[in-house]
Amino acid sequence: MTAPVQTCPKCGALIVPQLERCRRCNAYLHGTEIEGRLIESIVPRRLAKSPGTAIIVGLILLYYVLMLVLAVPADPGALFGFSSFSLQQLGATHGTRILRGENWRFLTSIFGHHDLLHLAFNLWALSDAGPLVEEIFDRKKMLVIYFVSGVASMVVSFVWYVYFREDVAYVSAGASGAVSGLIGAALFGARRMGPSGAEVAKAMLRWALYLLVWGFMMRGVNNAAHFGGFVVASLMALVIPLGLTKSVLANRGLSVVVLGLTLSVVVATGFMLAAAKGFPASLSHDAEPRSILGFRYSSGASDVESDQRAIWETCKSKVEVPDCELNVRVNDQQPGAYLLLANAFDHSGEGRQAELLRRIAARMYREHPGQ
Repeated sequence: MTAPVQTCPKCGALIVPQLERCRRCNAYLHGTEIEGRLIESIVPRRLAKSPGTAIIVGLILLYYVLMLVLAVPADPGALFGFSSFSLQQLGATHGTRILRGENWRFLTSIFGHHDLLHLAFNLWALSDAGPLVEEIFDRKKMLVIYFVSGVASMVVSFVWYVYFREDVAYVSAGASGAVSGLIGAALFGARRMGPSGAEVAKAMLRWALYLLVWGFMMRGVNNAAHFGGFVVASLMALVIPLGLTKSVLANRGLSVVVLGLTLSVVVATGFMLAAAKGFPASLSHDAEPRSILGFRYSSGASDVESDQRAIWETCKSKVEVPDCELNVRVNDQQPGAYLLLANAFDHSGEGRQAELLRRIAARMYREHPGQ
């Protein structure tokens, strides 16, 4: 069947799907004009073959720089890695905070990272899988796959840890769930290509096996997120059309979706900053030990001298919402902290918040009766 003739919607000139701009009137054909301007002005020319991957890398790096700017002044050790307190303050998925309604964390958490090594590993895998997904599909479909599989990976891990593992105060961040999605999309997209995609499929299968082995060898790896992202993106890759989107109208529709998803990152980051406003992003006397790949580089402050102890005592003596809210954030594994905040909310007339916190505390006591 002969493909329908494509014409420029602005001037009517004949065009082909590979053409990004109309040769007659210079109209952008692969999406909205704003997308074209952004791609051409922001993405370096040497990365023009994989602009979607470049955009994601840029967003991840910008978010990491923001995390450093907020956390390092009080805690220079954050240059190497963030404490669980800093991670939850800076947008990680956090069971209790999500139960309290902070659902924007499902998005911010796929851009934040635990430490420099975590960041480097995910950028390495992303730079390998991302361009392949762009080549198999196109950059906009690749970006949609990244966002959807990334958020889905964090939703799956939330359900797994909170409702199956009964770890209501778990903390997690990182792009690995979304990157696992891109690996799955490249694997099953390449298989749909037949013999021409065989080498790509083999390479992505190796990556999938690396992630599986890594996940079971290392402590603290969010395997639920890896699994969730991989499965969701693989299913998407089985139904999304291969190759360039041929219709100008469809390209513009996808462009609107991608711009909306990118804007949602900005909005979610705004929610993160609003939630952190008035509270520190890190602790200068943090009791939490720090380590990378199992190697401890900081033992943390002693319990008696720690900020965790000082903040607990302040909340206990004053029972005021700001002090006890900070106490919940720094002592988030302690159900008693949630009860203290519930009492503070009762005193301020916020009974619904107090009841929610008591339910969370009761759940934590059921999960860990010895606390």
